[in-house]
Parts: sequence; structure tokens; C-alpha cells
Amino acid sequence: MNAAEAVFDFTNPAGLNPAVTPSTTKSTGVIISGTTFTSGDISIAFGEKVGSNGAKEFTNADAKTYELRVYNGNAFTVSSTGANISKIQFAFTDKGGIAPATGEIDGTGAWTGDAASITFNFTATSKIKTITVYTGEAPVVKIDTLNVAEMIALIDAAPGKKLSKQVCVIGRVGGLSTSGIVTYGNVNVWLGDIRSEYAKDTIEAYGMLNYNGVKYTDAEEVQFGMGDTIVVYSGSWEYFSDDKNQQYEASKGCSLAKVVGPGHPKPIVIEEITVEEAIAIASALSPAEKESAKTTVKYDVRAYVVGAHASKENVWFLSDDPEAGRGDLQAYQCTLADGSAPVEIGAYVSVIGYLENYNGGTYNSYEISGKNGGKIAVITETALPTVIAEKVSCKKMMINGQMYIKNGKKLYNVLGQAL
Repeated sequence: MNAAEAVFDFTNPAGLNPAVTPSTTKSTGVIISGTTFTSGDISIAFGEKVGSNGAKEFTNADAKTYELRVYNGNAFTVSSTGANISKIQFAFTDKGGIAPATGEIDGTGAWTGDAASITFNFTATSKIKTITVYTGEAPVVKIDTLNVAEMIALIDAAPGKKLSKQVCVIGRVGGLSTSGIVTYGNVNVWLGDIRSEYAKDTIEAYGMLNYNGVKYTDAEEVQFGMGDTIVVYSGSWEYFSDDKNQQYEASKGCSLAKVVGPGHPKPIVIEEITVEEAIAIASALSPAEKESAKTTVKYDVRAYVVGAHASKENVWFLSDDPEAGRGDLQAYQCTLADGSAPVEIGAYVSVIGYLENYNGGTYNSYEISGKNGGKIAVITETALPTVIAEKVSCKKMMINGQMYIKNGKKLYNVLGQAL
């Protein structure tokens, strides 16, 4: 028998059956204890209220988003009058203390079994966005594994930069806090190279639980550290912004899926481009006025340093022409790569980072920016002779880690000497 599904979306109280009129006051809820919601053959029946809260359709602190909250001591029962229930998928904001009467909820937020009804009891507050009930043959759900940049792009493309989707993200641990273990049984993990609440190319696994959504009880249970590569599962992702923080997040209740090991998860291929190509890419971005837009992947710009900013440190002007008076692309506050010589005018360099288009209102500035971890490395401190640089048929080549210039059938080293 093919699977059928019924979705109970508590982020849309007007779409429930019966519909719920939510509170218009932030951080308050409407009690729904004793209510039975239906969708086709499926029903969710909330028991009578236990304690002062029971179960609530809750208005969040922003006064415009909603979720289901079920408090300690309460319960609900999911039932089917048709085919037996084979799977129930929860999208949690916070898994809390939900406990099925039979079976268990796995790390993806799924209960699987074969029952006409199943009761869920609560020993601590659970926060739930959606409940999807499947009957008949249990569906096979493919969960994609993305890297950090791919996940950020997916969040950026979602309405309001909020995404309810089961995804695993693989990334390098750039920050780790275990301070929440004692009180909450979870950790905060930053996937990326920099731990910063303001880093635009990292994702915080906020309130991350151990495997299968199990709470941590001791810091020794955290079997990974800084620089290790891990996989994090979540069914809810967003870009969070307030007066203090701006960051991408896997919502609280996310869980560890796998520890891969040290280093990056897979080789990262960074495209090598010229300044002309970099400007073409950056100019296609569309920032708002007084804002900056950046690419979601890094590039390796190979160029000549033809100038330096008069008053700002670590700001260089780059050009494809070593004799240009002023470069059209800025290497903005990029830090020296490990082992690189100091940057001087005339040097041929490699700059790796995200390309940015800054809209100043009356002008645009194209940058490869150190604000997002950009690195600059000197390839050679001596510019290539003009005769080589000006030939349009020249091509830059890397052979065994050494830069060469090919002009027709002749190969030149970085000092312009024919080989």
C-alpha cells in the first residue's frame, strides 16, 4: 500500500482543523488541551490540561510566528481511522521531553512503527513546528548532506530566510561551547573556520544534542573538538538577526549525526580567476544601497599589486596589468597566508576569499574581502616583464606548484625567462 500523509502545521494556526486564533501578545499561548485536530483519517487528540499550562498554540517573542508547546505532565494521541500509522515526523524547535508510549523518536525527529494509534507523553516542555503523519507503507525520506556554503545559500533562498527541511550539514568545527551541558544537556557548535556570532560564512548548531537527540550529561561525552569535521542534523534552519547577533543557525534541538574526523570534509576546489573575471562576478551581485553582497563560494584571484590604500592598512589594489595606475579590485583587509612574504607594490599575488560588491549609493566598490577570512599570499615579489603581461595569448599555468606563463609554444617562468 502506498503511503499517505497528513500534515499538522502549528506555525499556521489558521490552517489547522479546527482553526486556532493565536494570542496577539508575544511570548504567550492559547491553551488547546482537550482539543482534537483532524486531517482526513488522521487525528491528534490533546489530553485534558495537566498543570497550569497544558498544551498551547504559542506566540513567539517576535509576536508573529507560532509553534506548539506541550508542557511537563501532558500528552496527546495520534490516531488513524484508516490504514495503520507507519511513521510520524516531527519538526522540533526544541525536542524537550517527548516520549512515545512504544518505540522511540530517532535523531531525525521520526517515530516509526505500525499502529492504529500512538500516545506521546511529555516530561519536559517540547516545542514543535509541524507533525506529519504517514499511513500505509512508510516512506523513504532522502536527507541531503550539504556543506556550510551550500546550506547558507539554501537558507538565503528561503522565504524570510527560514527553512523547515530535514538536512544534514557537514563542516569543520570552528567554535565549541560546552557550558550548556549542565543546565540544558546541549552544546553550541560553530561550523566554519571562525567562531563568531557575526560571521556570515558559518552556521551555529544552536543547542545541539548528542546522537539521536539524546542530551549530553558530561563534557567527556563530546567526542569531537576544534578543527574536527562533523555532520549536524536539523529539520529547521534560519538566518537569525537582532540587535546583538546576526548568524545562520540550525535551530535548537538539532543533533550530532556523525563525527567524520580531523580537517575539512572533502577537498575544496577553489576556482582561479583574473581580476577582470572577478569584477564580472562581483558586478552581477545586487546589494541594497549602503549594503554589501558577497558570493557564496570562495575564489582565488591571481593579480598584480599596483597600489596600496593611503590611510588603511592591509588594503591593496589589484590589476591584471602590472603597470596599471590603479587597480579595479580591492584586496580589503586580507591577512597574510601562512609563510607568505610581506606584500609590496609590484608583487604577483594569490588572494583567496569571497568576492563582494559594495553599493555606496553613488559608487560601487568591488572587493575580495578579509572580513570573511580572505587570505593573500605573494607568489613572486617581482612583476613579470611588460612584454609578457601584455600579450593577449598568454596563459597562466601552475606546474608542480610553480607559476608559469605560456605564450604560444614558449613557456616562461615567473621572472619572464624563457624555458
